[in-house]
Amino acid sequence: GGSITYLGEIDLSTVPDLVDSHYPENNGEIVYDWRYGRITISILFTHPMDRESVEHAFSTNPPSEGIFYWGNYTNAPMYGWFADALSGFERGATITTFSKVTSMTYSFARKDSYTDTTYTVTLATSAKDTSGNHLRFPLQFKFSTVQSYSTQNGIQTDPVHGDIEVSPIYYNGITITFPRRMNKQSVEMSTHITPQMNTIFLWPEENVLRIYTGGPFLSDTTITVKIDETAKDKDGNALGHTFTFSFRTAALSIVNTFPDNGQLFVSPSEPITIDFNNYVTLSSAQSAITISPPVNGTFSYGGYSPYEQKNQIKFTPNTWLQANTKYTVTVSTNITNMYGTKMKLPYSFSFVTRPN
Repeated sequence: GGSITYLGEIDLSTVPDLVDSHYPENNGEIVYDWRYGRITISILFTHPMDRESVEHAFSTNPPSEGIFYWGNYTNAPMYGWFADALSGFERGATITTFSKVTSMTYSFARKDSYTDTTYTVTLATSAKDTSGNHLRFPLQFKFSTVQSYSTQNGIQTDPVHGDIEVSPIYYNGITITFPRRMNKQSVEMSTHITPQMNTIFLWPEENVLRIYTGGPFLSDTTITVKIDETAKDKDGNALGHTFTFSFRTAALSIVNTFPDNGQLFVSPSEPITIDFNNYVTLSSAQSAITISPPVNGTFSYGGYSPYEQKNQIKFTPNTWLQANTKYTVTVSTNITNMYGTKMKLPYSFSFVTRPN
């Protein structure tokens, strides 16, 4: 009979000969914060590579768009636009000539970067080095993204659940960010707001819902948003749990005046302006605002038509104010916002005009 000679173990590498290492590792997990970062993939090669062939041979699933950074290798998601000394990149080559580049980083577009997602990266055999040598077999590896925060179902909101004293003039509306791309119609039909108000749904991104309530929020009100468990993502997966959050808006109040309370040397020709944290009605302002000593003049909104600032009341005297005189402006609780809500406490401020 014959004999068997043992030559040792044979290592069948899963990494092509032109590839030294890659980030993320196969079956690895990366902590990705969608609010600030971008998913990045880096490949370190053993030889200088033909950049065009590598870029054409590179692909991800789910598909993505992105930017290739040559001469850089990273071990973490990117948190800036460019590679600098503080970005976490390691230089893979001295860029005196592009023929010597042996490392590449691919930065995902934000629109294609998602948490709780498994990505498959493929570098086909059409990739070659600068000498024309191709990969003997494709490079393929997988990695998963893990969200860097913890909330119910990974949903983020703005305002945040439990916020108080939220300005009724909140220019972001109500913003809800999901960890996955959502079925818009399903989410909109599953979303309810209490107290009932007008709702316009906007989707700045496929996983970001912005709700416009038809104007400023109601003052001094707890607003509750509920998304039913039936809301689905684009793959047809239901949320599975009812998601509810609430916040409370600030009461109608004055946030700024001109002149300031206690201000000296005020120009007698200046109008008086009062800024509120919500839109107020001009008719209520005309009766709720008094000035001592009395001054004749006209009340109007700030700004200019058609761009009036309806949260600002401007009083323009018919003649200049008296010089070197103390004036006190009082706003009573009869002033109302656009929804008819009154201010809880009166407010007054005083100033002194400059002498002649």
